[in-house]
Amino acid sequence: YLKMVVAKTEDAFEELQLARGTVRPSEEIIELQFDDENRVKVERPNKRARARQAAEEEQEKNDARKKSDKGEPKRLKGARGVTKKFQRPGENERFKGVRNKRLAAHLEKNWRQEREAVSMLVRSEVLQTAEPGSLESDRRRITQDELVRDVTLGASRKRFELTLPYGAYSCGFTGNGSHMVAGGRKGHIAMLACEGMQLSTELYVKETVRAVQFLHNYSMFAVAQKKYMYIYDHGGIELHCLKTHGAPSHLDFLPYHYLLVSGSDYGDLRYRDVSTGEEICSRKTGLGAVRALRHNPSNAVVHVGHVNGTVTLWSPSVKEPLAKVFCSPGQVTSLAVSNNHMVTAASNGIWKVWDLRQYKVLHAFRGHGHAVNDMDVSMTGCVSLGFGSHVQVWNKVFSTARPDATYMSEEYPGKIVSSVRFRPYEDVCAVGHSGGFGTIIIPGAGYANFDSFEQNPFQTKQQRREREVRTLLEKLQPDSIMLDPDQLGNLNKEASERFKKEEAQKKQEEEAEKKKGTKEKKKMRGRNKVGKRMKRKQLKTGAEERSKVKNRLNGKDDESQSDDSGSEELQGPGGQGGTRPIPEKVDGAALSRFYGKRRKLDLQ
Repeated sequence: YLKMVVAKTEDAFEELQLARGTVRPSEEIIELQFDDENRVKVERPNKRARARQAAEEEQEKNDARKKSDKGEPKRLKGARGVTKKFQRPGENERFKGVRNKRLAAHLEKNWRQEREAVSMLVRSEVLQTAEPGSLESDRRRITQDELVRDVTLGASRKRFELTLPYGAYSCGFTGNGSHMVAGGRKGHIAMLACEGMQLSTELYVKETVRAVQFLHNYSMFAVAQKKYMYIYDHGGIELHCLKTHGAPSHLDFLPYHYLLVSGSDYGDLRYRDVSTGEEICSRKTGLGAVRALRHNPSNAVVHVGHVNGTVTLWSPSVKEPLAKVFCSPGQVTSLAVSNNHMVTAASNGIWKVWDLRQYKVLHAFRGHGHAVNDMDVSMTGCVSLGFGSHVQVWNKVFSTARPDATYMSEEYPGKIVSSVRFRPYEDVCAVGHSGGFGTIIIPGAGYANFDSFEQNPFQTKQQRREREVRTLLEKLQPDSIMLDPDQLGNLNKEASERFKKEEAQKKQEEEAEKKKGTKEKKKMRGRNKVGKRMKRKQLKTGAEERSKVKNRLNGKDDESQSDDSGSEELQGPGGQGGTRPIPEKVDGAALSRFYGKRRKLDLQ
């Protein structure tokens, strides 16, 4: 009897739980066991319930495995902060709600490939053992001679000094740092291969040289001379003379757009596409002679310094400057840009670090002796300044904490420093002065690792040709230059709606023109015969003309309804013309205009 009661109790308990919905058939069902005193003794799961639960867990694992294979790749442990470094803005967002299945599959595939590429970059970063170096000293000034004695033989060979009597030199490097070009104020131009210190070309133009700039590689470079701008090849042969660039003083090159930018003493800013040879645009700054010109490598916006102390930001697709920043009461003597930061120097000897996201000053420093003639920012954020006979290098100036001392410094007694440029991917800074040009070693100035598909310092002749073809195919249009490059690829809803309205209006106009040009369909009977329709149209037109004439004779400005303006009054049954109501005859209507009375027509 006790066993029967226990069995019935178990069945009733299970049915009650199932009825209430608190336990599903696939969930664990507790089997009740009672002792002799009719009390619950043990609670343990049923064997069938445990088997069902194990099968469901296995199915969930299989579904999760399939989902991970199709969706986002597996995330590495501890790599959350590392992946953000390699991700581009908008890559972590998936496209949802796309109705076109083919487009949705294509977007999903691209998104998955981008995520896999980021994961592979995180894995391959472990293999990059090279790290940027730095110099730690006890506030004692370390000279270049001491550095040369302590560094390796390969690094010591990168420092040199050439004494030349051809005036102040301006220097420049290629994008990968393999070649260097220097131009003297008195007309001397030389190009060197940095690895072997081999002289590639040397020429004397017998004219003032103001600036030099490499183009997409070392095969061509531009020179700003006294009157015009010239382009030479790596053998020193003159390729082009650009006379539209009159009196150029500053040059710069946008590598991803193949645009050569020049600023002149007349305040002109000109963009020229070196791949096609055409001039993209010419802008009048209206602020006097250009005193400084550099571009932002993150968005290709050109920053121009002027005599009145302002810095203007330019894009070839906009006629007016994108922004104007008042930097100092004196003229801007030099500037440099690095992604979200800008460094400016003025004639009053003060140089400032700006945050371009807020257009505010982070730090301000006062120099000594002379105003800064030239400055440059390295890949790692080191800032080099050339003023008077001094060269100073500051480190970590873009952080919130203000550095209290220089990182390194070098003196050139009896000479005036005119140009400073960091060599890409190397701890080297080129210095041009009134007595020649040379290089100094700056530990930690260059990237320790480089992307050979982007810039390869050790590229061969075949690799250089392939990269030139690839960059020409991937050349960006000038319209893509803007302050916020993250807007590229996004949808402008306002422009889309405006475009849709214009398309709809254009379609309506085309349909109206099409209807207007169609011939009347000839019908043989009824009120819609061609003759009847034309008659009604003529009657309506005549009624409108009579109404206008009547209103004009009565002196009315606004249109008023006339007795014969309605088409229903003009037409009889079946579309035939009907009789018109005859207005009452007014005495003296012919002479009423002489007495200031309104004239009425006697339409009989």
